[in-house]
Amino acid sequence: MALKSAWFSSDMQLQMAAENKPPLRAGSQGEGVKKLQLALVKLGHKLPISVKPDGTADGNFGNETSTAIREFQQKNGLSVDGAAGHNTLYRMDEQLADSFPASGMSAAQITTLKGDILIAKMIANRCTSQLVMSTTFPRPPIQRPGSPLPVDPALTPGGLQGKILAALSDSFDIDGKDPQEVFEIRRRFMGFIGRIDLIEFELTDRHAPSDQTIGHDAFVEYKFGSPLSGNKIFLTKSYFAKSSQPERALILIHEFIHLHNNGAGHPGADGNMDSGQVLLFQQSHIGIPFEFALFNPYCYEYFAKWTA
Repeated sequence: MALKSAWFSSDMQLQMAAENKPPLRAGSQGEGVKKLQLALVKLGHKLPISVKPDGTADGNFGNETSTAIREFQQKNGLSVDGAAGHNTLYRMDEQLADSFPASGMSAAQITTLKGDILIAKMIANRCTSQLVMSTTFPRPPIQRPGSPLPVDPALTPGGLQGKILAALSDSFDIDGKDPQEVFEIRRRFMGFIGRIDLIEFELTDRHAPSDQTIGHDAFVEYKFGSPLSGNKIFLTKSYFAKSSQPERALILIHEFIHLHNNGAGHPGADGNMDSGQVLLFQQSHIGIPFEFALFNPYCYEYFAKWTA
């Protein structure tokens, strides 16, 4: 049985420890230990050396972490050995089930973020449904002047299918007729719905790398080779200063696409990783070929915004 809480479920080190392969104990190090330390603090145990006031954990399982584990075990009627194995981790997982993995945020900011995630899920679900439609709607012959063939209203420019196909053309430079191309886009929106609850968030005063020219309200840092797992979405104060909840929701989808793709950058028509930074204020053809648009989070933002 796998760990289920948002604090633990995305980390393989913790999943292995929960099966005693091996347990985490004094001397252990890594991302799993960091998550364990933050979870202990969340559950009311003090780790002033291992966890800084800003919520940063050192990931070193030392005497302080072992003492906190012993306290947790004693409080919960478990064998007291100071190691985080099967019984200890599953009991912690149960107690963390309804808790939200965010550090450095006020209660009001966490409430805002939870609402934004809910809206973002709704947007991603709508996009997923629309992308299914783009490959399943009937496509009658195009009516020409004098032709008796009826026109499917869904395929007219003002119809739903016409709107979806126009957005696919504008944002991903495709016509929606290739199921595989559409599937690759849909897979990322579906991934958001299923995986966003496993992502950690952190409020930060830092900003994205200085070589990026557009100001950022949020950014991610990558641990290459391990998509999603062990990564965070960092939110700045400017994120919470935005008054539009849908706009904040699109930012979350944008950053998730970065994690899903396991890489940074916004490739443009020339393939350059920074030439495809797109303004979403008006509707127009972005002009980025599908092979690059597939990996550009702005294209997903654009499609979600203009098919609303």
